Amino acid sequence: MKFAHLADCHLGSWKSSKLQRLNMESFKFAIARCIQEKVDFVLIAGDLFDAAIPSIDVLKEATAKLKELSDNNIECYIIPGSHDFSVSGKSMIHVLEKAGLCHNVAESGSVETTDYFITGLKGEKRGLEVKNVGSIKDIEKKNKFKILMLHTTLKEMNLPFIDSVSLKDLPKGFDYYALGHIHIKKIFDKDRGKSKVVYPGALFPCNFSELEHFHFGSFFIVKFDKVKGIDLQEIKVKIKEVINFDINADNENPQSLKEKVIEKINVSVTNNVTNKIVTLRISGILASGKPSEIDFRIINEEFEKAGAYCVLRNTSKLMSKEFELAYKELKDLEIDTVDIFNFEKEIIKKMIEQKIIEHGDKDKVIELMKCFDVEKIEGETNDTFAYRLTNEVIKKLKLKFIKKC
Repeated sequence: MKFAHLADCHLGSWKSSKLQRLNMESFKFAIARCIQEKVDFVLIAGDLFDAAIPSIDVLKEATAKLKELSDNNIECYIIPGSHDFSVSGKSMIHVLEKAGLCHNVAESGSVETTDYFITGLKGEKRGLEVKNVGSIKDIEKKNKFKILMLHTTLKEMNLPFIDSVSLKDLPKGFDYYALGHIHIKKIFDKDRGKSKVVYPGALFPCNFSELEHFHFGSFFIVKFDKVKGIDLQEIKVKIKEVINFDINADNENPQSLKEKVIEKINVSVTNNVTNKIVTLRISGILASGKPSEIDFRIINEEFEKAGAYCVLRNTSKLMSKEFELAYKELKDLEIDTVDIFNFEKEIIKKMIEQKIIEHGDKDKVIELMKCFDVEKIEGETNDTFAYRLTNEVIKKLKLKFIKKC
């Protein structure tokens, strides 16, 4: 028996059209490899899509690839993940199942053939599926390969502040536990090595940090032999290479920092960026000036001239000298941080004192904080959420778009 184990495809997740394209190319690569390997079936352990109702373009291409599996007599078994799951029950997974392109083993029922038995549990928002894992009964079916599909977090992954279930508390009797949700490749042994508990990792990195750290996605092709047992083959999904730039901004100003980055680009004889994804992480404390004064447009143009496929930057740990001083004072504040409202007021007060913001902008800052204190609506795409948020900011701040002639 041979099957593929995919998870966390998150099709449609990237705002960048180039990265969204690579995300879909990763899925196409995986399906083509499954057909080439002549697997008996494919498991997708949650989050095929990044939203319960994906865009038409994403759905069209994903459907075409699932049909290729069907045309090659390869079954596809799927469970909804925390992203493509919907409390209302409205999910594109149901549409795909109605079209005969997959079988939702979490909601439409377990699958049993002469060779294998597959069942699963859907993932839910905020780890709510954890409480339901215990409801799955231990299994005692003999002479069949038994698979449990879960989209959840194991305590053994050591991820703080996330609801999780222990490895030892997973239902007993299964040969293979096909997991998803955590975008890290990990394999655990269970029942003295007789069973495997597997996270294949995301099929394509889903954010800046994942691109920076992992560079590419992966999935597994699993072979089972009654004598040899379970054999796992990792399939690396390398669509584009990634090159990381880590820039220290300490003692720089906006102009010198820009020149420092451009100098790094110019030595691309050793750091060839041609047709590669570039991650640019800038951290540190500017000696003068503000991060907003850095001309990233010029930096992006230089990367484009050097032939980079696309550039992502992260400046979350870049700050001005003034902000550093304010931050140090805030750390020393004796304030009950549970009272978020008062804590935010104290932050604004300190920022005004440090002249990071003007006193007259206080109300605007408060309105902005209210605008950004919202969550995506169930089934809402990233683009729709961004559009809604932008319109709310424009309305609250009474801004107007200036049309170019």
